[in-house]
Amino acid sequence: MSFVSHLVCSLRKNRSRQLFLFNVIRIIYTSNFIYHVCSDIFCSINVLLD
Repeated sequence: MSFVSHLVCSLRKNRSRQLFLFNVIRIIYTSNFIYHVCSDIFCSINVLLD
C-alpha cells in the first residue's frame, strides 16, 4: 500500500513538474512571438517615417 501511494505521489510530482515546464516554454514562445511582432511594427514605423 505504501509503495502504491509513493508511486502515485511521485507521478503527481512529475505531472506538476511537466506542467511547470510546459508553462515556462509557453511563456517563452509567447514573449518571443510578441517580440517579433513588436519589432516588425517598429520596423514598419521606421520605414514609414523615412
